[in-house]
Amino acid sequence: MIEENWVRYVARCDSHIPGFRDALRPGAGAAELAAAEAVIGRALPEELKTLLRLNDGAAEHLLVVFPGSWVLNPAAEVAASWKIWADLHDEDYMRDPEAVTGQSDRIKQDEHFRLAWIPFAANGMGDSLCIDLDPGPAGQVGQIISQYHDEDTRDVLGDSLAEFLAYLVTHFGSDPEERFGDDSWDGIINPDYAIIPPEGRGS
Repeated sequence: MIEENWVRYVARCDSHIPGFRDALRPGAGAAELAAAEAVIGRALPEELKTLLRLNDGAAEHLLVVFPGSWVLNPAAEVAASWKIWADLHDEDYMRDPEAVTGQSDRIKQDEHFRLAWIPFAANGMGDSLCIDLDPGPAGQVGQIISQYHDEDTRDVLGDSLAEFLAYLVTHFGSDPEERFGDDSWDGIINPDYAIIPPEGRGS
């Protein structure tokens, strides 16, 4: 399911953003995945490992992979992003009974960042999409949630990574369930800023 929907999604994006497919990095190997797991101290979710084996994130000149200007993290960045939050985990402001607002039945509310949230995508502004391995009572292990560094709201964007990708394929360019907002697709369906042109890239 992951591979099939990722291949279909990449093809759709590549038809709108010339060079999209070529701006994805080659798949991660066992060493890269093991190194990330060593930092996080737990196995990465199998769905995420499957995705990263297909493409280990995106090159720096690709500015959007998912609607909302989210970019797929390489395995090393998954670990690095997690560690930034883990290093702050014991700070008082991170552990508050009302730290998080939003879908309280599906997402636990008592910590600004939970160590069981695995950040697999980022927007370059300190925010992440995470795989939630410790959901609320009505949530599902492996659900996809938004996590913002300067906002308390958390939302469920998919029941799993597979379902998240299937939704993107099925509703490419629109958002009937309002998970993202139709304007979040602008960087993919109107890709004026999706890829930094060669003359604007660093050496």
